[in-house]
Amino acid sequence: RERSVLAGEPYQIEIQLKRHDGVYHWFSARVIPLKDAKGRILGWYGSAVDIEDQKRAEHVLRSANEELERRVEERTASLRAAV
Repeated sequence: RERSVLAGEPYQIEIQLKRHDGVYHWFSARVIPLKDAKGRILGWYGSAVDIEDQKRAEHVLRSANEELERRVEERTASLRAAV
């Protein structure tokens, strides 16, 4: 992050931030520099998008995948034992 700022390069990060209501949510934050014709940084523009729903969906999907893997392992072991 610091290297991007020093080099004047765009930067993106996923981070938990406290919202106006005091609740922490995941955000995708991105900043880009505004440069003059000589490449000097005049300022930075940024945005932060609430991705809490996306993070929750990823967690549900990851949990379901882990459960499926566990069931496949159990079934495979059961089939091997039956042979």
